[in-house]
Amino acid sequence: MRQYVFAAAAVLIAWPAAAQWHYQGEESAFGAGGTHIALTAAGEYGFGLRCQNGELDFVYITPEDFTAEQAVTANLAGLSFLLRVDDLDPHTIAGEVDSANGKLRVSATADPVAAAQIRDAKSRIAVALSAGDELFHEAKFSVRGSTKAVGSTMKGCGAE
Repeated sequence: MRQYVFAAAAVLIAWPAAAQWHYQGEESAFGAGGTHIALTAAGEYGFGLRCQNGELDFVYITPEDFTAEQAVTANLAGLSFLLRVDDLDPHTIAGEVDSANGKLRVSATADPVAAAQIRDAKSRIAVALSAGDELFHEAKFSVRGSTKAVGSTMKGCGAE
């Protein structure tokens, strides 16, 4: 499933008009809730919400080359996922680092309040990573289409 998310994000990143949010959902043939994904891109960065079997996560893909060995070290050091919607207070969430097709990817358990803020965003969605006092990989994403895409993902996840 992780490869599915990365492949979808790679398509969005390569797509010239990728400034809006896109939704894709697939129900489980076994009643396990399926997978629902809302994704957007800005330059070489991808961001989205993924619901798999009732668990909602944020997923952030960066253009940085990253190996599985580096991911182990990064997870030991602790990495935070930062999210700010419009001018609301930022969310700081513990992130889990891995390497997706050789790129740095961070996943974090999605706070339903933060997910709803993204769904209802009016002007901006900003994402960054932090380790200690260091901030890196900051990107801003369009809100265009977030209401429908994120709303569909939340509905499919039962997190409305």
